Amino acid sequence: MNLQISSQNGYAAEARQAELDNIELHISHENTNIEQIEALIAQLKQRQEAAKELLDVAQGALDKPLRQGMPADFYVAPTRDKRTAEKVLTECAEKIASAQEALQGVKARLAQWQGFKKEFSEDSLRAKRMLEGLRRRVLGR
Repeated sequence: MNLQISSQNGYAAEARQAELDNIELHISHENTNIEQIEALIAQLKQRQEAAKELLDVAQGALDKPLRQGMPADFYVAPTRDKRTAEKVLTECAEKIASAQEALQGVKARLAQWQGFKKEFSEDSLRAKRMLEGLRRRVLGR
C-alpha cells in the first residue's frame, strides 16, 4: 500500500509540476507581449512627437506672408508637410489607442494567469500537507 500511495503521489506531483510549468510559460509569454506592446507605444509616441514638430515648422512657414522675391511655389512644401504631419498624427493616435486597448487585455490575461498560479501554489501546499499526513499515518509516526 505504501508503494501504491507513493507511486500515485509521484504521478500526481509530476502532473502538477507540468501544469505549473504551463502556467509559468503563459505568464512569461504575456510578459513578453506587454514589453512588445509598450515598446510599440513608445515608438508611436516618438513618431507622434516628430510629426508635431513637423506640423509646427510647416505651420510656421505657412504663416509667413508671401513677399517679393519669394518663389511662387513657396507654400507647396509646407502644405505637403502639414498634410503629412496631420495624417501621421491621426494614424499614431489611432494606433496608440488600439495598442493601449491590447495592452489592457494582455495585462488582464497576465493577472488571470498569476491568479491561477497563486491558486495552484496554495493547492499544492495543501496537497503536500495532506501527503505528509498520509505518510505519517502509513508509517505510523
